Amino acid sequence: MKKKIQQVEIKKEYLEQEDYYDNEYIEKVSEKYAGLIGSFIIKFSELEYEIDQAIAKSFIDDCDSEGYRIIKFLNINNKIELFYEIYLERANFINKKNIPLLKKIKKDLDSLRIFRNQLAHANWTTLTKEGYVRTKIESDKHDGMINLVKVRILPRIIRDYTNRLDSTLLKIGDYLENGN
Repeated sequence: MKKKIQQVEIKKEYLEQEDYYDNEYIEKVSEKYAGLIGSFIIKFSELEYEIDQAIAKSFIDDCDSEGYRIIKFLNINNKIELFYEIYLERANFINKKNIPLLKKIKKDLDSLRIFRNQLAHANWTTLTKEGYVRTKIESDKHDGMINLVKVRILPRIIRDYTNRLDSTLLKIGDYLENGN
């Protein structure tokens, strides 16, 4: 039975009057988090490279320059969308049985991208003992109040997403290797 990856929990808190946090906790646990965050970010860049290569090779197999002329203007979300659209069209012509796997890869890529953004843009000095860290500041559309958006990122969650990243890299490699 497959282990379901725990999704991150998100909570919003109104900013009462002044923003304050106690950064003593992150000082205690920074080494534990730093290695996990670093490993995830490095592996994510490997994933982005694989997507870049898949897009570039879809234009001309033995020359990456044409594909790179296009992807140099794209953020990771746009690269994922382009990768998906190129290979979805191919699957429709070559082998429709591959479409569910491609959709699963796309879902994993989107999930990993969102988590990467939360990890990279977190204000780690706001990390609490419960594992919540501020990732964003928003204005409530209804009352104009400032919301501090916090995401629960525990070491085990980072490890789970790193494992998902490894699995997704393998799926992409297998998918591309099998002539899609």
